[in-house]
Amino acid sequence: MTIVQSVSAQCSVCATSSVFRFMASTSTFGSYDLDLRAPPLKRHTMGVWLQDCPECGYTNYSVEDLIPGAPPGSFLQGVGTCGIKYDSYRPGA
Repeated sequence: MTIVQSVSAQCSVCATSSVFRFMASTSTFGSYDLDLRAPPLKRHTMGVWLQDCPECGYTNYSVEDLIPGAPPGSFLQGVGTCGIKYDSYRPGA
């Protein structure tokens, strides 16, 4: 059984507060696949392993923790988003 909860966090890059889902616990019955993917119960939780800021696109296990050497400002500047807002592509949203 997998337990997913919500937490509010502030992005360490742009200071935007957002609500994120995180995995509180999961079962790992079964063995890893030959390509080293986690067993199915854990593998299907990959969508909540990382947090991504909907404003600037910064991604980390916790957006409150800044990766050393991360550039300041928006992570989407100059990425070539073609005018598409970051949160317009959110699988399952």
